[in-house]
Amino acid sequence: MNATIWQSKELVKKWLSGVRSSIPMQRERLDMMLRLLSANGQLVKCFLDLGCGDGVLGATLLSHWPQAHGVFLDFSEGMLAAAQEKLGGGGHDFLLIDYGDPAWARHVAASAPFDAIV
Repeated sequence: MNATIWQSKELVKKWLSGVRSSIPMQRERLDMMLRLLSANGQLVKCFLDLGCGDGVLGATLLSHWPQAHGVFLDFSEGMLAAAQEKLGGGGHDFLLIDYGDPAWARHVAASAPFDAIV
């Protein structure tokens, strides 16, 4: 599949309006992510949401660690806009980058180290 399909406004709209909510056991998956990250007792101060989509993973992290700084990276302008709307900006970084390009790591290096990458 061509990765540029995620830049399609139609696909982003379809994903946000129905596909996201139909993923099986979504609540359980998010809960498992929090359990795994909480298991070591370390605070999450900074995280990278790689391929963030609408920001659901980062929003879940912020519900548990509201003081954390998030770096949200996606190849889709529409998905990044949805993540920004969901999170209200909040001083987080939203980066329009194709993580299929090895240079993406240089763009997030200034925010490293990350306590979690999701």
